[in-house]
Amino acid sequence: SDNYWRCFDFIEGSYTVDRVEKNSQANEAARFFANFITSLSDFKPEDLDITIPDFRDIQKRLKWLDEAILKGNRARGIAAAQEIKHVKLYSDMVRDYLNILHDLPVRVTHNDTKINNVLFSTSTGKGLCVIDLDTVMPGTVLSDFGDMVRSFTNSADEDEPDLTKVFFDPGIFKELTIGFLEGSGSILIPVEKNNLILGGKIIIYMQAIRFLTDYLSGDVYYKIDYPDHNLVRTRNQLKLLDSFMEHENAAGAFIRSL
Repeated sequence: SDNYWRCFDFIEGSYTVDRVEKNSQANEAARFFANFITSLSDFKPEDLDITIPDFRDIQKRLKWLDEAILKGNRARGIAAAQEIKHVKLYSDMVRDYLNILHDLPVRVTHNDTKINNVLFSTSTGKGLCVIDLDTVMPGTVLSDFGDMVRSFTNSADEDEPDLTKVFFDPGIFKELTIGFLEGSGSILIPVEKNNLILGGKIIIYMQAIRFLTDYLSGDVYYKIDYPDHNLVRTRNQLKLLDSFMEHENAAGAFIRSL
């Protein structure tokens, strides 16, 4: 048979959550994702296979978006005109990111640091282990930290259509940052610590681009429940990005204080 299956040990007395229900969970999960990177810091990233090529390549993501704008569904291009315009406003942020990218160490990273990829103990509520290792690849700390900012700190689900409910939660951000730095502080170098905020911005931005590209391409990647689902997701992520940027100075000051 050409079907391949993997078996993992079943962890007794564990559970997952799909959203951060209390700030302490953000701290625990971030600490475990940081410990994951730290524990594998002596493993050569180049020895890993690339499961999803160009997964965090912002230049490729923007190129694919431009192709979708040119060749994608024309009616959808008109419907998403405002979002396309919005995405183009962040060229300075992309430039800042590309300027430091080559200075960032390549590490073994998880690349899907959502809260539901950490198992919690049913008896203590503490973290037990990191799961869902399909996307473990060479990457940067900014990518894993950024995806936590994106998925932990959103006050609503990523496909919430009512944008008044979508905003960045600074309390959750503080806890995840404390957990992450306590779990990884010994291995991080200054260029990583100094650009964690930029990591948050770029990963939220990249996710907006991915949703928008998929919408313009006819929903070929993400599962949808209704025709404009990916457009709603795009708007949601852009709102989260704008909200995060409103808190950027305070968030940066908090990281420096640690």
